[in-house]
Amino acid sequence: MPNNGSDEAGWLRTGVAAALQAAVRADQATFMQQLTDLFERLPVGSARVERRGSLFGEKRPVAVSLSVGELVYTLRSPSRGPLVAERTHVVRGIAIKTAPLSVEDWLEEVSRALEEQAKLSTQARDALNTFING
Repeated sequence: MPNNGSDEAGWLRTGVAAALQAAVRADQATFMQQLTDLFERLPVGSARVERRGSLFGEKRPVAVSLSVGELVYTLRSPSRGPLVAERTHVVRGIAIKTAPLSVEDWLEEVSRALEEQAKLSTQARDALNTFING
């Protein structure tokens, strides 16, 4: 039976979602670094990473954001406590509404958004394949 595009897209979404879920359960700090690595490989302008650290020490990612149309998905790693996830609706550069999300819901929505990017961009597809397959 021939493989059609929807089968591939479903596999990609499942693979991305599973990889994200496994990584976040393993270790928050490592997950933030893995997500940063993924987001930095995406097409320019779709992702943003915020880092903090001492003047001479290593800077670690503390927030990552993915822009998808009028939505911006942000995941923050506070100095203490669990990850904080949110979705912001932005119209013409103005944040209209920010809603908190569970990390699981954030991962699911970001997985769908990354799947859409992969359909449109070879660069995004390659970044996701690297993320999923290590």
